Amino acid sequence: MRTFGLVLYFVFLTLIVTFGVFFAKFNAYFVNIGFFGTYIPPAPLWVVVFISFLLGFAAAAILFSWKILRLSISKKKYVRSYEQIKDILEQKIKDIKTGDEENN
Repeated sequence: MRTFGLVLYFVFLTLIVTFGVFFAKFNAYFVNIGFFGTYIPPAPLWVVVFISFLLGFAAAAILFSWKILRLSISKKKYVRSYEQIKDILEQKIKDIKTGDEENN
């Protein structure tokens, strides 16, 4: 099964590279970009698309990381309160058992 996974990974990687080369080949013409009064020298369209993809990916990764970090912090808080409640209940159970033994 491991060999099948490696072959599948190789095929997938080959397809991605092939699509990337074709995309770059068919989008090689230069475009002018103006953004908030800033003008960038002409660049191939595929470079612009690739940089936009990377910036979007980075923004999504940062936002997702922030959400995961918040969930992790709240999980630690709830686990800590759960442990405190568990310790209190175990102590009460121990006290009840000790009280029963003293009554006998």
